Amino acid sequence: MNNTPPTLDMRLDGSFRTPPRAGLPLSFKLMLGGVILALTAGAVAFAALALWVLSMALPVIIVAAAFAWCMMKFRRWQAQRSVSGSRSVY
Repeated sequence: MNNTPPTLDMRLDGSFRTPPRAGLPLSFKLMLGGVILALTAGAVAFAALALWVLSMALPVIIVAAAFAWCMMKFRRWQAQRSVSGSRSVY
């Protein structure tokens, strides 16, 4: 194993001979990637939950729409029957 300490190229006044590298540190990049990954996973999970709720509610919506259509036809038939005067007396 090589246990040589790193060499610091520093002047006597405390400044470095070469400027430090520009850019973000690796730990910040990893954290940012993790946050973006978590937000993406949360959005996908929310979309999956919304699709699941819609798939559960769709049969109820279809039955309610069919019932409303039948009631509309029945009321229209009643209205036409009462207007035309063809009401039978029991």
